Amino acid sequence: SLIRIVGMVKETYKYFNQYGYSLRLKDILKDFVDGWLLLVFLADALVITGTALKLQINFRNMNRVSDFDQCCGIIGLGVFFTYLGLLRYLRQLRGFNLLILTLQRALPSILRFMVCSGILYFAFVFCGWAALTTNHDKFSNVIVTSEALFSLLNGDDIYQTFRDVNSDSQLTRIFSKIYFFTFLSVFLYCVVSQFIALIEVAYSSTSAKLKEP
Repeated sequence: SLIRIVGMVKETYKYFNQYGYSLRLKDILKDFVDGWLLLVFLADALVITGTALKLQINFRNMNRVSDFDQCCGIIGLGVFFTYLGLLRYLRQLRGFNLLILTLQRALPSILRFMVCSGILYFAFVFCGWAALTTNHDKFSNVIVTSEALFSLLNGDDIYQTFRDVNSDSQLTRIFSKIYFFTFLSVFLYCVVSQFIALIEVAYSSTSAKLKEP
């Protein structure tokens, strides 16, 4: 299929080139490239690569944990993309493809929203890491800080995070409380709510369109 797509692109390019027209990359991706086909190709490539590594490990008696971790990770991604590829068959069934159509409609708005919210999120991450790195175990580095804030968004161990600020400075304790309250207020009541609203708008419009005769 990929070879046929390349051949069709070449023939189309030659045809338009005869009349002085040129194909834009945007048009090629829109009209010739099937995202589902690329997903299946990626899944097959990962499964084949992971299987080859597993056979190599077995034949060479390689018992290093890192080798098995790489092999299992590649096969796991391949299986994940393989099951994602099954969703394309539901696109042919009216009513069953509501999730896919909703995600397709909401994806551009979600990506733009994620860029803005991501900048805001990392502003809180670097602020917390710089201010609380010596006073809180969950803010010892950037990665741990990001994990701690993401856990707070999901309601995990909120009270203990407030209590674990280890500092004799009253100013630091006050700052930490303002920091945590501000972060939770902004993301729980504003960012997450707007994110859900974007999906609801896409779902409503998609559902109404499917109900049309």
